[in-house]
Amino acid sequence: MAAVKVWKGSPSLAKRLALIDSLTPHPRNRRRGDVERIARSLDAFGQLKAVVVDADSTVLAGHHVIQAARKLGWTHVAVDTTDLTGDAALAFLIADNRLSDIATWDEQGLIGDLNEITLDLALVAGYTPDEVEALIEKVNAEVEGAGDPPAPGGGSTLTCPNCGYVIGGE
Repeated sequence: MAAVKVWKGSPSLAKRLALIDSLTPHPRNRRRGDVERIARSLDAFGQLKAVVVDADSTVLAGHHVIQAARKLGWTHVAVDTTDLTGDAALAFLIADNRLSDIATWDEQGLIGDLNEITLDLALVAGYTPDEVEALIEKVNAEVEGAGDPPAPGGGSTLTCPNCGYVIGGE
């Protein structure tokens, strides 16, 4: 009897489903992810990008997506298979984790974007109210230190669409 497919995601990924139990975590994955937040995102949006595995079904990217999917009761995730092996596979695993670490944000623009979202930010965007407050305080301090007004549309406050609570500002 075939396993029941429990999964939610982009229809374009549906043809690439693999049984979670058939995937092996890479033994040298050093990244520690926030599985709870990833699970909230998967629950809200479904899986929109594939986990990357090698030809032996060893996970190179998406370890925490798999853990979050399991937490949600999913039996499957979508995968892309690469032919990378050995040092190249390990280098990709490290690069996939590291490159997001060294990226930067347009923080004023991000505050404006977060302010436009009418969904629960902690649920879908991974931002708690305290994190948004800290971001707004940081941007406001940088703007005050530079003597320049905030960029138009950048905003310096965030209003909760559910309760109307305003974060940031004077």
